Amino acid sequence: MKAIKIGPTSTAEGAFEYMNRFGIILSNEIIIHQYNRAIPIRLENLKKLELKKIRKYRRNSLCILIAFSMFAITFLFRFPQLYVISLFGLGTVLIITGLFVREYAYRLLIFQHHDFVALNIDKDYKDEAKSIASRINKKIKIYKALTVA
Repeated sequence: MKAIKIGPTSTAEGAFEYMNRFGIILSNEIIIHQYNRAIPIRLENLKKLELKKIRKYRRNSLCILIAFSMFAITFLFRFPQLYVISLFGLGTVLIITGLFVREYAYRLLIFQHHDFVALNIDKDYKDEAKSIASRINKKIKIYKALTVA
């Protein structure tokens, strides 16, 4: 679904401003969509939205664990020299793979005055989540400036 942008046409309560896959920005509140639920949040309750990139180490640790077990097997048991060399070679390749494989998870954090909500984001939709978070943060700054003045 492509993002839809409509400029503010009226100052009516709840006027539509922007919409994409993750939510709708209205003049006085936002509605965040996650799977089968909608989370309505008023702008006066929001502090900020942040998209976090979190590194996952599951594959790295699995590769390195298998590599060290291969090294240990060669010291614990007697094998022909060809098997020892191949196990050391395969273990070295697994260690190098474990050091260079990178996998990330993304979360959209919604900070309110006394609470926060963390939503998991698919890596295919991280750009849409980043765009709506930046638009909402700009909207929060404008709203805070108008309420203070």
